Amino acid sequence: MSPYYEAIQEEYRVSTDPALLDIDMVHHYLSNQSYWAANIPRETVMKSIANSLCFGLYWQNKQIGFARLVTDRATFAYLADVFIIEERRKKGLAKWLIGVIQSPPSYRTCVAGCWGQAMHMACMNSLAGPCWMRIPVNVLCKGIIRTYTNSC
Repeated sequence: MSPYYEAIQEEYRVSTDPALLDIDMVHHYLSNQSYWAANIPRETVMKSIANSLCFGLYWQNKQIGFARLVTDRATFAYLADVFIIEERRKKGLAKWLIGVIQSPPSYRTCVAGCWGQAMHMACMNSLAGPCWMRIPVNVLCKGIIRTYTNSC
């Protein structure tokens, strides 16, 4: 049994296996195409990946998306660097990727706190095409129900 989490939907796969990550692709996107990490050094990207729980999104064995959680793997997770390459956008992949990130039972508690931010980020960056969450979402986190509403 693999120690990594994996999800498959049709011809797409999400995996937490760091050996599958295309560091050059992730660095290129972050440095050249993102507004939040423009010109970031490769060494900084490598360090951030090494110290995070990363999710790669793959199509035909090629990485087409990425997300990482800065987390203590118990009670806290901050979602960062979520992207889908332009050619694969508007297929619902960002929505699916974020859903996969919340799927493993061991991640649910710590990811719940950043779900509202994840929805907002996906909309603001048009990762999922048109805004895909316009209704409040209730998230159960440690017995407390929190409601997040997207501001798109």
